[in-house]
Amino acid sequence: MAIYSQRRQRSFLYWGLSCVVFASAEVVASLRVFIDFTLLTYTVADILIITAPTLALYGVLWHLTPERQYPVVKYICVGSAVALLALSPYLMLSQLFTSLVVATLFAATAFHLSKARVLTNIYILILTFLFVLHSVLMLGQAAYMSSILSLPISDKSNHILEIILVIHLVLTTCTALVFPMLYFTRSEAHLINLANFDALTNLYNRRAFFTFGEQRIKECIDKEQPIAVMMIDVDYFKRVNDQFGHDAGDAALKWIGKKIGDHIRSSDVAARIGGEEFALILANTDHETAIKVGQRLRASVFESNFRWHDKAIPLSISIGVNCQPLACKDIKHMLMQADKGLYIAKNSGRNQLVENDDTLVGAALS
Repeated sequence: MAIYSQRRQRSFLYWGLSCVVFASAEVVASLRVFIDFTLLTYTVADILIITAPTLALYGVLWHLTPERQYPVVKYICVGSAVALLALSPYLMLSQLFTSLVVATLFAATAFHLSKARVLTNIYILILTFLFVLHSVLMLGQAAYMSSILSLPISDKSNHILEIILVIHLVLTTCTALVFPMLYFTRSEAHLINLANFDALTNLYNRRAFFTFGEQRIKECIDKEQPIAVMMIDVDYFKRVNDQFGHDAGDAALKWIGKKIGDHIRSSDVAARIGGEEFALILANTDHETAIKVGQRLRASVFESNFRWHDKAIPLSISIGVNCQPLACKDIKHMLMQADKGLYIAKNSGRNQLVENDDTLVGAALS
C-alpha cells in the first residue's frame, strides 16, 4: 500500500511540476514586452513549454504503469533544448519546432490514456479529449506558422497566434483541474479493490463474496434462472506448508485461484473465503452444467503440474455442489448444503465432487 501510494504521489508530483513549468514558461515569454533578450524570452520559454507536456506525459505513464520505466521521455527535454539552442537565431523555425514537439507529446499522452484499462473512468475520458484538443491546436499553430514563414515581418499578424494562446491557456487550466480528480479516483478505486479482493489470489474475499453473491442471486430470482453454489477445499494443504514452507503454500493457493478464474465466466462470483477454502456462485447455471464445470476444474487441478522451484507438487481439490432450479434467497443455506457435499467428498477419499444430495461424482485418489 505504501509503495502504491508513493508511486501514485510521484505521478501527481509530475503533473504538479508540469503546471508550474507551464506557468513559468508563460511568465518568461511575457517578458518579451519589457525586454529584448531573445535567448531568454524565446529559447528558454520554448524549452519550458516543451518540458511541461513532457512532465505531464511522464506523470500519466507513471500513473498507468508505475512498474515500468520510460527513459526516452527524459531525453526529450534534453534533445529539444539542444535543438532549440541551435535554432535560436531563427525564431519562427524554433517556434514551429516547439509547436510540433508539443503536439506530438500531447498526442502520445492521449494515446496512452486511451489504452488505459480504466477507460470508462470519466476523468480518463475527459483528459484524453483535452489532450487530443491540445494536439490538434498545436498542429494548427504549426500549420499557420508554416504558411507565414516566408512572409515579410511586416505582413505577419500575431492575432491568430494570440487566439491560439488563449485557447491553449484555457485547455491547460482545464487539464490542471482534472489531474487531481484522476489521482483521487484512482486511489479510491485502489482502496475499494483492497476491501473487496483477496490479495493473494485476486479473487473476491469473504465479505465481497456475500455482497456480490447476494446481488447475483437476486438477479437470478428476478429472471427465474437456475443457480449453483460450490464449496472448494484444497486437499492435504497442510502437507504442502509443512514440507515446502508457507511461501510454497501461498503460491499453490494463487495457482489454484487462477485455475478457478480460468473455468468461470465474468458473471460468476468466485472467492477465497478461508485459508484454503474457496466458494463459487454460478449464475444462470443448471445442474448438468454445474457438474461439468466442477469436474473440469477438479480434473484440471489434479492433472496439471504445480511447480515450486522446479519441483512438482501434486495438488487436488474436493468440491461440494448445491444446485437450485430456481435461486433461493438464502445464500447461507445454499452454502451450507454445498458444504455438506464438500464434507462427504473430504471423508470419501478427496479429489471428488459431491452434490448436496450425497451423489458421488468423480474418482478418488488412488
